[in-house]
Amino acid sequence: MTDSLFDAVGDPLTAIADLSDAFARDAGRLAPDAAVANPIWEDVARMVDHLGGIYRWVAATVRSGECAERGAHRKPDPAELEPWFRESRSLLLDALTSTASTRACWTLYDKPGTAGFWRRRMLHETTMHLGDLRTADGTGYAPPAEASAAVFADGIAEHLGVFLDRSRPNLDRLPAPFALHATDAGVRWTILEDWQVAQNDGASSLRPGTTTVAGPAGWLAAFAWDRVTLADTPALSLSGDAAVAAAYTAAPVHP
Repeated sequence: MTDSLFDAVGDPLTAIADLSDAFARDAGRLAPDAAVANPIWEDVARMVDHLGGIYRWVAATVRSGECAERGAHRKPDPAELEPWFRESRSLLLDALTSTASTRACWTLYDKPGTAGFWRRRMLHETTMHLGDLRTADGTGYAPPAEASAAVFADGIAEHLGVFLDRSRPNLDRLPAPFALHATDAGVRWTILEDWQVAQNDGASSLRPGTTTVAGPAGWLAAFAWDRVTLADTPALSLSGDAAVAAAYTAAPVHP
């Protein structure tokens, strides 16, 4: 079902273009030193540098097929964040558009893959960081309205399929099965005690004793990616044991 979730996104390049255009506009209207809620990047200027730098790194990686040097990009002038980011955006979109998605390319964690991996990765990187950037308005994190339920659902699938797959050997066992149910996308993931994942449609039966967090895919993705907690939003509901949900939240799936 993972492939069908990504297929439901439609054209990922169009989605990346739209979401990154929204990011560029916000980068231009927000003060460079305005604080964002994500403690890793702290303010607008660093958030823009982060995503624009990733765009430049991925563009070089896709063009060569090999892992490019990370962090070698020209840093943005805080007074010109939007034009610098738009240049980064153009480099990325040009590389993704001109490179066949089936061409062999380095991917995260040195796994063999294709350039298509980066279409999916940049879609979800852009979506999450657009939400991060907008917290500079002084509001809490909210799923960007420009992204569809299909985009958010596939973002959860990528989170579990790419990042959890890498982290799994180092995670403590869950006390019981835990499920994420995207109610508007009709899909649910059940994470077993050993962190193996079963993906199924939302109507399938659950194992007895499974704790579930359910809600719209956008808010569920924000929860899975550690942007919100259950206490942050009434859009998500918990059924089952709160201790199981806490064990999931505490695990470094995406360190």
